[in-house]
Amino acid sequence: MIERPSQTQSNCFDVTLRTGWALDVNFTNIPTWMYDKKFCVWTAESRENGKVNKKPLHPDGGWGLSVNEPKRWANFDQVQKAYVAGKFDGIGILLTSASGVVGIDIDDWESLTKAHTGVFEALAKFIQEGGYVERSPSGAGLRAFVKGQLANAGQKCGGFEVYDNGRFLTVTGQQLEALYV
Repeated sequence: MIERPSQTQSNCFDVTLRTGWALDVNFTNIPTWMYDKKFCVWTAESRENGKVNKKPLHPDGGWGLSVNEPKRWANFDQVQKAYVAGKFDGIGILLTSASGVVGIDIDDWESLTKAHTGVFEALAKFIQEGGYVERSPSGAGLRAFVKGQLANAGQKCGGFEVYDNGRFLTVTGQQLEALYV
C-alpha cells in the first residue's frame, strides 16, 4: 500500500532495481486482458537533459518500432521471452484506437499529487473500483491502464498524460494495490 505523499517524504518506494535504473518487470501482475495487445521491449538510453529515453524495439533483433506501424509490433509472449533472457531493460504496450486500452502516465507522482490532490483521490478511487495502476520504470511515476477509448484525443497537462492512440507506454507489472486517501 502506498501512502499519500507528505511534505517530509522524499521517496516512499522500497523497491529493488535490476539495472540500477529500471524496476524489474513483474509479469504475473500484468492484467491478462492486456496479453493480446501489441507489445515491445526497450533499452534505457541516457539523454543530455539527464532523463532516460525508452525507444520501442522489437524483441527479435532489437530494431526500432514506430507507433504508426502496429503490424510490426510483437506479442506479449515474445517480449516476455526476450526480457527474461536479459536482453532488454523493460517492456511496453502500444496504444492504438483498435487496442481498446487507455493509458494514463503520471510523471513524478508525489509532486503532482501534492499540487493537485484531486489526481490522488481519482487514482485511489480508480484502484478501489478494480483499475490497474503500477509504478513506472524509475519508480517515480505511475501508469494506469483501463479498457476503453477516450471521447477526445489524448491530452497532456504538466506531468499528467492520458492517451488511447498513437503512443507507447512502458509496463512494469509493479502494481499498486491501494492508495491511502
